[in-house]
Amino acid sequence: MNWLLLQGSERDFASHQACVEFITKMNFYDSPEEQRQFELEEQQRKQKEAEQWEQIDELSKSQN
Repeated sequence: MNWLLLQGSERDFASHQACVEFITKMNFYDSPEEQRQFELEEQQRKQKEAEQWEQIDELSKSQN
């Protein structure tokens, strides 16, 4: 049996589907060009997620 460890912030979580998508991307992005594209997409995803959490935090503060 093999295990895959995904690390991140305390707000990160990994469902079965997220793991499947991650492994699929690992297998797909083999060339350096594809790897750079993958890294760019991940960076954009993380930025968008950070912005969403910031909006949630601002809404939470304004309600208190």
